[in-house]
Amino acid sequence: MASRAIYKLKAEANNADRNLYNNNKEVYKLLRYGVEVSEGPGERYQRIHFINWDEPEKNHFGIAEEVTFHGYREKRPDIVLYVNGIALVVLELKRSTVTIGNGIRQSIVNQQKQFIEEFFPTIQLVMAGNDTEGLRYGTIGTPEKFFLCVGRKMRKIVANYSSINTLLKSAIKNGYLKSSMILYYLMEA
Repeated sequence: MASRAIYKLKAEANNADRNLYNNNKEVYKLLRYGVEVSEGPGERYQRIHFINWDEPEKNHFGIAEEVTFHGYREKRPDIVLYVNGIALVVLELKRSTVTIGNGIRQSIVNQQKQFIEEFFPTIQLVMAGNDTEGLRYGTIGTPEKFFLCVGRKMRKIVANYSSINTLLKSAIKNGYLKSSMILYYLMEA
């Protein structure tokens, strides 16, 4: 049944009849609510969840640096955060002498067809940051001027964790990632 659920996730992520934004929205629904699959014809359907929102410690978290993706052009997002093997967050980090806007624009460009658009259907948060300006976030298709500063509550969490893996687990456990995904869906539906 897991392979059928993964097939449905990939089908929604790679639907050629929709644009990136709409593929991402459909993937969000599957990530948030799961997918119904059966073992075969005539068998009872069961809901499979890709992310355990109720018990985040039961998820598998991964971090990859400089992930090379071969689209129309080769690109390397700085950091990709995975939950259960699904890329959910991409971060572009810049030196303190390079503006955060450069990281945001880089992420926006990467979402275009002529770059690595096919990497982004599962991405729920797009983030950019540096040591002097902090961290900003948006979702797929967010214009640069609408990227938001990480809020006070999240800044407190960031300050308390030395590893991004621990930070992501905490963000899900405390509902920050979940609430961001819900807000995204409600605002854009």
